[in-house]
Amino acid sequence: MKKSNLIFLIIGGLILLGLGYGYGYLSGQKTVEETENPLTTLLSSKVIDELDAIASGEITAISERNLTLTKEGESWSILIKEGVAIERFVAPAGGTTADREEIGLADLQIGDQVNVVCQLTTEGSWVGINVIVLP
Repeated sequence: MKKSNLIFLIIGGLILLGLGYGYGYLSGQKTVEETENPLTTLLSSKVIDELDAIASGEITAISERNLTLTKEGESWSILIKEGVAIERFVAPAGGTTADREEIGLADLQIGDQVNVVCQLTTEGSWVGINVIVLP
């Protein structure tokens, strides 16, 4: 066998080996569209009733039923669900335990420190289901 034919076969074999490896590697990769979002799986589960989180921060804007909270330079706007409980903790004079009083959304003010219990909707947005104004 001629030396040039042997080199041609070796180079051709290496190219085919590289193409086969590349195809095998790339066919094992999943695109973003092919991977299932774990949040979507949770929300569509019949076992999971709801997902809740607590947002905390300072109220920096109030617009109708939306509160914008800011904490450490990050802001987040939360829609407050109609008819939710809004409570303010009031530190009693000389007492050690704070008292709670129910207030309305109109009683909230810019600068109030709050905790908002939020619930994840099936559309993927968060809605406030309880607001606590901290002393």
